[in-house]
Amino acid sequence: MFAVIKGFSSFCAMVNSYVWNKLWTFNTRERRSILEAVEFFLVSTGGMLINVLVATTIVSVFEPPFSMSPALWANIATLLAITVAVSWNFIGYKFIVFKK
Repeated sequence: MFAVIKGFSSFCAMVNSYVWNKLWTFNTRERRSILEAVEFFLVSTGGMLINVLVATTIVSVFEPPFSMSPALWANIATLLAITVAVSWNFIGYKFIVFKK
């Protein structure tokens, strides 16, 4: 169930992210082809998979340290997964999707 919830939340974020990255972060106003959106969603899907895999691996493979609660451990796993996935996404957007 954890992986499903992580995957769904990442997909919802992808749609919002495309608009804000195109218009604000990379300031790309010209209309490219549908290829831009496809590239964006491919990079984002890779980020989503990285996010889900990292968080799920941490929660499933590693025991919570220092008698930490499982809920807190899941939050820490989520934070680490987000950090890795956001880095992947930014690099992909900058050098693949919105390159100038």
